[in-house]
Amino acid sequence: MSDGPETTDPTSIDISEYQAMRSAAGWYVGRTCFDTTIMLTVPYSRDSHYMATEEEAEAWLKAGEFNEL
Repeated sequence: MSDGPETTDPTSIDISEYQAMRSAAGWYVGRTCFDTTIMLTVPYSRDSHYMATEEEAEAWLKAGEFNEL
């Protein structure tokens, strides 16, 4: 029995492809993953800066003009 939190092998996480995503701060290019502890898809990463519109994020996604931050 472990006293610490259970760790998950990151290679076993189902991570999405890059996509346009929205948060309270604006639109961005990022990825999601499925969290088995709460059985929901949740944000996994933000791989661009925040943008004002979905169209801007989609344009960045199509152009591939983002890097992992």
